[in-house]
Amino acid sequence: MKMRKSKIFDPYKVRPEDYRSHYPELKRIPEFETLSATELIFVWYYANPTSDIIDIKNDMERVVKALHLSNFTPSKASKDDILVLKFPEKFAVAIERMSRFEPDARMQGRIMIETILKNYTNLCNIDDYKDEDNNVDRKKYVDTTKIIAVELPSLISKLEEGFGVTTRGEDEIEQGMGFSRDFYTTLNK
Repeated sequence: MKMRKSKIFDPYKVRPEDYRSHYPELKRIPEFETLSATELIFVWYYANPTSDIIDIKNDMERVVKALHLSNFTPSKASKDDILVLKFPEKFAVAIERMSRFEPDARMQGRIMIETILKNYTNLCNIDDYKDEDNNVDRKKYVDTTKIIAVELPSLISKLEEGFGVTTRGEDEIEQGMGFSRDFYTTLNK
């Protein structure tokens, strides 16, 4: 059985120039605006709670590994400072922000949105609005589906963005966008 691990904003198999487009939420975080894509990926490796190297306790070892994995090549002077953990301000604030992401909350958020959509699907079953005489309470059905229709675009957008969640196995990655397999198979039963 392959080991799978959830990640948030994982740069694995994402070209640096596509990183922000792959995870649109990153475009909206002010602390990341001034960073180039490879700088942001460096920050991910160094500080993200789901980074492959976050368990390296020695910060100086971790920064060397993060530089290597991200392919970030700062100027000599900047690199010398970074290697002794003297980060420029833009890195310091980005590292602090990146370290605050909550992987479990993001996974729960994604699961909750999937659950809401599944429940909305059930609420749209007109047979559930029939009384004992098989008459449909059309007003209740229309009122319910109107509310769902208003909320649907926002929920779909949130799910498509995926909360930055991906699940990676030994040799594969599944984007945290769209329906999970369980959701899809439950929906089609």
